[in-house]
Amino acid sequence: MPKATKASKKAVAQKPMTKGEMIEAISTATGFTKTDVEAVYAALVDVVAQQAKTGVFTLHNIGKFSVVQRKERVGHNPRTKEAITIPAGPALKFAVSKYLKDQVLG
Repeated sequence: MPKATKASKKAVAQKPMTKGEMIEAISTATGFTKTDVEAVYAALVDVVAQQAKTGVFTLHNIGKFSVVQRKERVGHNPRTKEAITIPAGPALKFAVSKYLKDQVLG
């Protein structure tokens, strides 16, 4: 069996699915109207945003959102390569569920 090269290990770049394409796919899969699916999608985004503010929020079979505090750190301006200080502050973290990871990666 040939040894895998770096190039063969990289994922094939694909165009990300747009919101409209996702609405269409869910509508087709469920038989619900696009208008209904769009309303549910908007509500889901609002609920996730509100719940994530509380600290930790899990969407079963998808993953877990959490707010973490990042420490102040040194970064670099990519254009000038100059060192800059990135202030401490909250950041949203996402961890993929085992179920979704197994579905995607096998």
